[in-house]
Amino acid sequence: MARAVTEALWSLAANGDAECFIARRIFPSLPSYADHFTCAVPMTRIRDIAHRGDIPKHMKDEIKHTLQNKLHRCADPGDLVTLDKLMERVHREGSYSPAFVRELEIFHVELREFFNA
Repeated sequence: MARAVTEALWSLAANGDAECFIARRIFPSLPSYADHFTCAVPMTRIRDIAHRGDIPKHMKDEIKHTLQNKLHRCADPGDLVTLDKLMERVHREGSYSPAFVRELEIFHVELREFFNA
């Protein structure tokens, strides 16, 4: 959608000075469609984490229901709070494989970057 609006604004801006002025005022308000803002890495990684074979079913289900499905439907910064709580519990319990914990920590960094947090 942002790309289509941007293209329409460029066409409008070519019509004259007033139109160009209006277009320049609108451009900063448009969401970016640059690759680093439309990155799907965190969403793909959480799916892979949720389907790992080295975690118990209750953890898989929790990840799927509280993070994976939510992120795919309507990701928001509140998901960082959910992940923080999950990470805290995983570290506190200490019973999960190092590979799983490492992947979860990588996902945590990626999600923070995704939300620019």
